[in-house]
Amino acid sequence: MNLKTLDENIIKNLSIWLKISPEKIKSLGEILPAEPNSYYEGLLDLEILSQFEGNIRRFVHKIVKCLKEKDKYFVLDTLKKFRQLKRKGLIEISECRFVKLDKILREKLSIPPIDWNGKKAVICLSHDIDSQPDYDFCPEIVKLNQKYNIKSNFNFLTDAGYNPEPEFLKKLKEGGFEIGLHGHTHDIAIGIRPEKRIKKELTLAIEKLNTPIYGYRAPAFALTKRVLRVLKQLGLKYDSSIKSISCYGQAVETFYPYRYPGIDIWELPLTIQDDRIFRDLHLSCEEGLGVIKEITKRIIDAGGVIVINNHPRLVQQKLYYYKELLKWISSLDNVWVTTPIELINFMENREKSIR
Repeated sequence: MNLKTLDENIIKNLSIWLKISPEKIKSLGEILPAEPNSYYEGLLDLEILSQFEGNIRRFVHKIVKCLKEKDKYFVLDTLKKFRQLKRKGLIEISECRFVKLDKILREKLSIPPIDWNGKKAVICLSHDIDSQPDYDFCPEIVKLNQKYNIKSNFNFLTDAGYNPEPEFLKKLKEGGFEIGLHGHTHDIAIGIRPEKRIKKELTLAIEKLNTPIYGYRAPAFALTKRVLRVLKQLGLKYDSSIKSISCYGQAVETFYPYRYPGIDIWELPLTIQDDRIFRDLHLSCEEGLGVIKEITKRIIDAGGVIVINNHPRLVQQKLYYYKELLKWISSLDNVWVTTPIELINFMENREKSIR
């Protein structure tokens, strides 16, 4: 692989991660001769929703939006389980492409790991509020987070059977929590809608929330470049819909936030979420907690960012898991536990400091 001819978007992000100029990176020239440039190119700008999958989602969305809440989740969960027929092995953290490249470059340039606000790694805890049961349990989630002095983020829909009350949003903000955008409806095909419609729906959602919004997670990860362009137009700073590692198709294979190629919005890769643990793998609370701890420990060793997403309605069913997760996170003295927007602000300051 020749760094002189590597894609400029990759060089740009390597520059931010390493906190050195792009020219210094390119000056290394040829490294890893067994790996062509194409081994890394295309990973950072992957589009996780294809037109074919989007059309299937659009058809399903027309059906489920007419169903009752209980039936809706039964249909969606059943469809998601079909996905397991394509399941592949999960890549080791240390074998992820950008984890390996980052390590090689740091060794060659004698650059230490990123100092994450005085810590070795970062944990961001998020919650997607998909339905009325999710929203109803939010106050309990907040109390538990406050008990362990954890500031997390809550991603809201604005037309999903519940109404995000201004007073509750105000309390979240005053408590140091972040309010994020999940969309207007839980449209699992949002990514292939016409760009004007995407903008109209997300604008409506932001207006209804009526509070500063910086980040977004696409419903059912229905992300495309159309959505990212709209987020940029609406002034949002980051998206968090692309997975770092995945058993179902492509993943970005980095545990750092990065500038999405050609759109210049931050992407904060998602590490793992509760329904993957409990719905897909059918693990117990103890087993699920063990999986998350092991993945987290490996990413801490790599000096990266861990984004853990939960759904309040599932937390209510797996309360032991969630309490123990918070307790464990709060005990980690080598990890910066923060909100996504604070992390993105950190990255922007890091970017500005490069000479």
